Amino acid sequence: TDDAPRTFEYGFVNKGDEPVIISRLVSTCSCAEASYDKRVIAPGERGVIRLRYNPEGRVGKNVRRVLVYTGTNTQPTAVLRLEVTH
Repeated sequence: TDDAPRTFEYGFVNKGDEPVIISRLVSTCSCAEASYDKRVIAPGERGVIRLRYNPEGRVGKNVRRVLVYTGTNTQPTAVLRLEVTH
């Protein structure tokens, strides 16, 4: 099996009228690390969130989530889902 880390990209567009500020990303597993290029996404602008997943020691179907927080929200604005079979 290939236990090398893999990177997945989640693209999005700010379709609103106000800038979106990504304040933090929280992964449900230490095996998945999320990052993003910039914190402020202007209306109409595209952004990318990258998820680096390390499958080492994980067999079968694995579902991981990344909670996306924007601004000062205390609840996630979006939830990214990654499903990997290893």
